[in-house]
Amino acid sequence: MAHLEENFMQDHQEFPLFYRRYVDDTFCLFKDRFAAEMFFIFLNTIDTNIKFEMEWEQDNWSFWTDKLEFLDTVEIRSSTSDNPDIRTKVKATDKGLSYHFNSFVPMKYKLNLVSTLVYRIYKIASNYQLLHQDLEVLKKKLVSNGFPLYLVETTIAKVLNKFYTDSSQDKKDDDGENVVMVLPYLGHISYSTKRKLVKLLSKFYPTVNFRIVFACGYRLSNMFAYKDRLPLSCRNCVVYYTQCEKCGPSAAYVGKTKNTLHERFYSSSGHLHPSNTNSALLGHLDKTRDPECEFVFSKVKILDSAKYDFKLRFVESIILKYDKQNLNTQERSIPLNVV
Repeated sequence: MAHLEENFMQDHQEFPLFYRRYVDDTFCLFKDRFAAEMFFIFLNTIDTNIKFEMEWEQDNWSFWTDKLEFLDTVEIRSSTSDNPDIRTKVKATDKGLSYHFNSFVPMKYKLNLVSTLVYRIYKIASNYQLLHQDLEVLKKKLVSNGFPLYLVETTIAKVLNKFYTDSSQDKKDDDGENVVMVLPYLGHISYSTKRKLVKLLSKFYPTVNFRIVFACGYRLSNMFAYKDRLPLSCRNCVVYYTQCEKCGPSAAYVGKTKNTLHERFYSSSGHLHPSNTNSALLGHLDKTRDPECEFVFSKVKILDSAKYDFKLRFVESIILKYDKQNLNTQERSIPLNVV
């Protein structure tokens, strides 16, 4: 976008009177609708691979709206001022759900949720009337999620007070060492443990500033994979192990592949492709001439995986150095300096 702006847009005769862009979302003001349409048509002629879309303050020719949404804000045309009123955007798909107050998470998480939303509303609101309206909407949303009203109002007051009080007077001299300890959150027992630890540590290390924070522990989502596991044939970037069904570990092979395991075994240069004359696995089968000797693809074991080929080479080389198999002819796939 920066390249298009510098080389194409800025010199156009219908360039917006006001132009602000965030990543690929742009807010523009034009002198009239015709200028906006001409500039929009021009944008879509710059590059056939780039498609621009435009949202109007006016939805159609017969019905006018007085607001326009941009990112997390809503700009509302003001009848009393040349400047628009700006408030926080609430998506049409918003169901009003958030952390429930009874959720098994540290209290700090819940307080920070309220503080963050209040801070966001304060920074976006263009006047105190809109600020009050958006805070009322937020309070209803939080109360519907089990938050006590007094806690919400107290937190709102603390956040707003920070904007009108001098925080520099409250700063303490932090000459000591700062140490942060992360502990798993286990409910009420975590807070009693925290108090005891702080008291004990402050007694023996008075010059150290200890801060204990809690992290959510084991979750229900940890019991389930986010994605379905890939079948063995589709796994790639792995180090694998295979052995003869009859001979066992005495005829085993360790290898690595960037491609899928199916390609490594059955492509034209794969281990089990009849045209591959350099295959150690086929060489073993030809040597034994035993019909019971075979390499079963479904029993291939994955020893390790990595994103990059050079890491696979290191892993394979280490395995070959300490546990080289009989069918492996190479000593390593990359030089190692192992002590």
